[in-house]
Amino acid sequence: MTKFKGMFQGKDAVSRVVAELHAFLIKDSIRNMTKFPKYYEDSKSRNVVVLRRPTSHAQHRLWVVPRVSDYSQDNFSLDIQNCQSVNIPMVQLQAFASKPLAPIKLESFVQYLSRGQRHLPLISSALPFQVGRERATKTHCSEATLQRITSDVRKYADKENAETEPSLIGLSPSDVASFHGNPGGLSKAQGQLTSLMRSLNASMDFDRKSLANLMHRALAIVTSDERSDTPYSGGAAGECNFLRFRLGQCAEKEPSAWFELLVASILSTGAEADVRALNPYLTGTAYKTVTSLTVVAMLTSIRISQSHRVLTGLAKLMLLLRKVKGSDDPHKQRRVCQEISLQASQVATNLTCERHFMKVDPSAITFDPRYLVFEFTYSLLLRKSQVVLVNKFMRSLNNGKSMCHQMIMGAGKTTVVAPLLALMLADGKSLVTQVVPHALLEMSRGVMREKFAAVVRKPVFTFAFDRGTTVSRDLYMKLVKARDSKAIICATPTSIKSFMLKFVEMMRVCENVKSGGKRSKTKESWFSLSAIARKFREASVVTEMKVNPEDAFYCTEILKLFRNGVLLLDEVDLLLHPLKSELNWPLGQKDPIDFSRSKKFGVGLRWQAFWHILDAVFYASRKKMTVPFSDSREALHILEKISKVIQQGIETQQLQHTPHLVILDKKFYHKELKQLMAQWQLLFLRSKRLPSVKDTHLLSYMVNGPEKDKEAASAVSVALDDEFMKMLNLSYELIGNFVPHVLSKINRVKFGLLSKSDLKVAMETDPNISLTRRLAAVPFVGKDVPSRASQFSHPDVVIGLTILAFRYEGLRYTDFTTLITELRETLDTEIGPYHKRPSALRYKSWVEEAGGKVRGPKEGEEKNGENGGSAHGSGVDEENSFFMSPVGGASRGNPTDEIWPLHLLDVKDDQHMGVTYRLLHDLPNAIEYYLDSFVFPLTMEHHQEKINASGQDLGGEMLFAKRVGFSGTPSDLLPEELGQCQYDEGVDGQIINYLTSESIVSSRLLGADWSVRGILDQIATNDPPFHVLIDTGALITGMSNFDVAKYLINGLPKETFDGVVFLDHKDRKMILLRQGMSVVRLNQAGIPPERRFSFYDQIHTTGMDIHQCIDARAATTLGKDMTFRDYAQGAFRMRGIGKGQTIELFVIPEVMKLIEKQVKRSQQFGLQPAPPPPPANPLGGGGGDLLSLAAPTPNPSHDEFAPVAARGGVQLLRDVTAWLTVNGMKSENMQFRMLCQQSVDNVMRKRAFRTLTGSYKELTQLAFAGRVKEIAAVTAALASNAGGDMAMDLDGLFDGSRKLFADDMAEIRDVMTATANRNTPTVGIDKLQRCLDVMGERIDYTVQNSIPMPRPLSETLRNEVTRRQEFIVNDYDKAVVERIIMVLVNSENLVRKQLGAPTAAEEAEEKDDHNLQREQVAEEEVLQEQEEEEEEEEADIGGGADMFGGDDGGDY
Repeated sequence: MTKFKGMFQGKDAVSRVVAELHAFLIKDSIRNMTKFPKYYEDSKSRNVVVLRRPTSHAQHRLWVVPRVSDYSQDNFSLDIQNCQSVNIPMVQLQAFASKPLAPIKLESFVQYLSRGQRHLPLISSALPFQVGRERATKTHCSEATLQRITSDVRKYADKENAETEPSLIGLSPSDVASFHGNPGGLSKAQGQLTSLMRSLNASMDFDRKSLANLMHRALAIVTSDERSDTPYSGGAAGECNFLRFRLGQCAEKEPSAWFELLVASILSTGAEADVRALNPYLTGTAYKTVTSLTVVAMLTSIRISQSHRVLTGLAKLMLLLRKVKGSDDPHKQRRVCQEISLQASQVATNLTCERHFMKVDPSAITFDPRYLVFEFTYSLLLRKSQVVLVNKFMRSLNNGKSMCHQMIMGAGKTTVVAPLLALMLADGKSLVTQVVPHALLEMSRGVMREKFAAVVRKPVFTFAFDRGTTVSRDLYMKLVKARDSKAIICATPTSIKSFMLKFVEMMRVCENVKSGGKRSKTKESWFSLSAIARKFREASVVTEMKVNPEDAFYCTEILKLFRNGVLLLDEVDLLLHPLKSELNWPLGQKDPIDFSRSKKFGVGLRWQAFWHILDAVFYASRKKMTVPFSDSREALHILEKISKVIQQGIETQQLQHTPHLVILDKKFYHKELKQLMAQWQLLFLRSKRLPSVKDTHLLSYMVNGPEKDKEAASAVSVALDDEFMKMLNLSYELIGNFVPHVLSKINRVKFGLLSKSDLKVAMETDPNISLTRRLAAVPFVGKDVPSRASQFSHPDVVIGLTILAFRYEGLRYTDFTTLITELRETLDTEIGPYHKRPSALRYKSWVEEAGGKVRGPKEGEEKNGENGGSAHGSGVDEENSFFMSPVGGASRGNPTDEIWPLHLLDVKDDQHMGVTYRLLHDLPNAIEYYLDSFVFPLTMEHHQEKINASGQDLGGEMLFAKRVGFSGTPSDLLPEELGQCQYDEGVDGQIINYLTSESIVSSRLLGADWSVRGILDQIATNDPPFHVLIDTGALITGMSNFDVAKYLINGLPKETFDGVVFLDHKDRKMILLRQGMSVVRLNQAGIPPERRFSFYDQIHTTGMDIHQCIDARAATTLGKDMTFRDYAQGAFRMRGIGKGQTIELFVIPEVMKLIEKQVKRSQQFGLQPAPPPPPANPLGGGGGDLLSLAAPTPNPSHDEFAPVAARGGVQLLRDVTAWLTVNGMKSENMQFRMLCQQSVDNVMRKRAFRTLTGSYKELTQLAFAGRVKEIAAVTAALASNAGGDMAMDLDGLFDGSRKLFADDMAEIRDVMTATANRNTPTVGIDKLQRCLDVMGERIDYTVQNSIPMPRPLSETLRNEVTRRQEFIVNDYDKAVVERIIMVLVNSENLVRKQLGAPTAAEEAEEKDDHNLQREQVAEEEVLQEQEEEEEEEEADIGGGADMFGGDDGGDY
């Protein structure tokens, strides 16, 4: 029935009937009544053909098939003498190995010019900006970064100032500039180009004829059309056999080689055997000639493609030269000259391309054939940087070392380097896995499939795994088959880490079974839940995980595949981000968070305190409060003072008002707002009957904390008991840390609620989505792009951002339906007339506050409610009278003037619910009630324990023994075992030079009244036109990518643009066509780059590649939370930046204010010279390892900073770069602390994990010891089928739910029971339990009930190391741990020594540390199915029955 059901995968009626029939037939009650036919084994063939290894190529001809054994040949020698014997001259061979187009006498057409000859100024070797004396710039991490980029700027300047670039003779920059006034120079240039085109055409004609001859000759020899053996050497019988072979070829009974097979065969270590097996009469010498002809044919084909590219560029250049005298407008003339210079430069570059992987000796040309085949397949010439990087990676991996390397954006990491590495590493012995960020999975997978769909064919599969995926033999065998077939596996980091955690969870279940423990039932919630809330709770019943012996066995076997494989990490800085790479699987039962229920204060104090504080912020715009202090003059006075400060902050750009209030400068908050917030919070504390303590002590404690005011700390500790002390500590943390943190986030950019469409996508990805993600705020990875699985780690961050999200966005329609349903259910439990019941009165107050009116009896007109009549009778009369009136009441004004009463409001009536929803969805009182009674009681629970994985497990040795990572903007914040990042010399200097060059980047300051649509209008109507919008600053909010495309296509000029390119929610490149307003895939549109506009939303400004025209102009936005890494990644979406493509920065006033502040802090009197370059690091690798003991040399600093005048032009570009660099340093400082903690933990976790994977059978044997029948059945099956290889289907024992296979029977038996001949040492159950403890982590968000005592992270780590000393097993581990802790201690002391103790504002800002910024991907435990299972789950590796199927699969 399962197979029959699998034939119907749709949503039509037949599919639903089959699905329901399947569910009915598999019920236990029905299964016992139904007799299914028995399965009969297929009869074995009596006649078996046994093939033995042939002694010659002539044997077993029926079994010969064209094949390539492998792609592992890494060295090929092209015999020069052999080439000359077939009339291939040495001159051509030398040209092929260096400059392919050298034979046309390039020196007659190309000259090499220095920067001065190109009228370009020398590049300064000094860093063009200063970062100042901020505390964030003086840390160990920041000093190392500054030294590295300072050194790199110098290296780039030295390199560029000494280099020359090719230029077409007659089209140098000075020549082009004189064309409009020098007709003779223009005519000479046209003649020079004509001569070049003539030479190229002649060369290409010769190459085409040569290619045809070379291919024909190679195929003639390999098929014996041109006979290579000696006739009659085997006598008459031998000659007859040869003729029989030739006739077989004519009849297609003998396989014949084709040219692509010859190309692929040179990659094989058994190439000669593969080819000669097809033709047993091919001699060794003839085979050598065939390979020489094939290689030269490939080189010729590549040169033809190069010539074609140059001729295409020359044709465009000739057309541009004809436009020189087409206009007298100076602006148009400059535009034409610019286009000519760009096109001429591109032609000269293509003309002088070199080959960098061939070495010429007197007797041979040696090279790696995989480079040549890659060039031939895609008609390109590999760049030197690409060849060097791939060689570096391969040398490192061959030496057993992992590596991370930088490569500038646009240099071919994804399209060239990653496929080349996959080609070289996927050898049938190692599983090659490429891990990319989720947003790049679609593109990266498509690139791999494109590269391996021609000459070299490799399957490309997707590995999808989550907590609900089962581990089976099917999954294991498919991964084995992928390895054996030299396939490439594409995956997201979450899938790989999920598999690791699956094994740990299995072991924890076995440990629990071994100890006889059972999963404790979930306690009744401490909160008083409504009926509707209880339904949500009951729908989230956790399915108890069951582990079978075969599950554990196959899980460890897959881990072995990973361990012996190779991991490719693309965009390594994102994948291994210490704060955003955690995957958490909560374990055990959920308990309410601490201080959410108290005997003194009731339920919900932890979120009520946060609501109270944030209500003061919203008062500034609404002039209404939702808290019960409206009659207090003191409260109103405080709120008015807060409103004035907020208005002042907006006017001075300390606060941003679009799209809502956002804190731009936290120092402004701590200096101006914090004291007022403490006064406002004091009202809340006093309302809770706080004991008598001086207000000055309470305010000082909340503002300054216990460390700064010992007197206040002593006073409150004496006067307050535990409950009140908790409340005061909570207020201190909220005011000092959490409020400024959440108010600095932008809704729908950094956080937000899942919309209806977001929730639908999330449910398709993970049907077990947690209640917290459904109901509360979640992290966003970009504008309008919620994280696919992440949650905010700290509950107070969740509370604050959830309150803000609902206040900004209002209730979703599903939220409003739940709210009305809950009110209705509460109403039904109350007594009295409907309109006087508490729920009805609350509903009425909401409607009236929103400006509406609830229909119902007027005062004194109750009919039965107070005269002894039943409530039910009263309701019937009300309902009858209500339905007799039209909707909206007697008034003919606003239809929302009169709203249906609560007891008559039907949640299924879309019309009336819609009217009520529009009235109440953003009402603060309704939102507060919904959060307080429904959302927070359901979501403010947490598990007591979790198991987790992070970037350390991907980048370290936990899962993969060999790893390589690359990115355009990597950092030194890498796992210890990945090694120090190898920076590409001059790349950072090039990026900084480009982005601070006025000829490449310009700027535009927006007005204070800027808006999203205003920005889009400016971009759409700009002249000259923009071609790209790169929204790195996430300013384009409130619109989907399709909405932006639609808005732009209506505003862009019709004569210039035919479509707008955007990325959809599945990360696919789509284009909205002007004609018909239809959306199609970009590769199907056929619109040239110059006729389309491209929109990069924030999430796709890293790694995404969309081809642009040669002189494209991009508008790039700046946002307050950006770093230099974000800016560089966004800017280099323009792959031709610095080579014709330009950028214009859109700067909003609020961001400009932040930049000006940074300028004031960083400089005293204008731009200071850059610090001298640091001495070279003997360890290499740029700035050095961040976990190195060597402290960086401090830079000189100033004590006073004078105001800086308004800046523009190149100085503004430098200021922007300085500000973004400082932002990046602040981000890296937070990451550094987390990296230290993860690195120390990884030393112990790695040992614990290896112990578990190596000795897991000790645990499983005890856990499965009670399965006596199963052990006996397996043992008997193993004894009766010894040596057999037929699958054993134990339906009688397992009821068809499980299947064991004879191949694995012995290993599975060892998982269940110990064998007598076992010689491996045991570690003991106690040690395994401690290993599981190391892999887990306790979760604790307790509010302290005493004076908090801060503890340095270094001390915490030392205590952890002492507690788990047994897992630090050797001197290397000890040295690593000690080095990390020592670096952390030095980092903690470095700034304090240089700059002294921080001010109150600086200390408060530093407390916005990694614990608040930290996000976690938390996959909840698998829930019991409440609805029919999704058919779409059956796709990809790990997704179901056909794990290689669907769009993500491949074919063998």
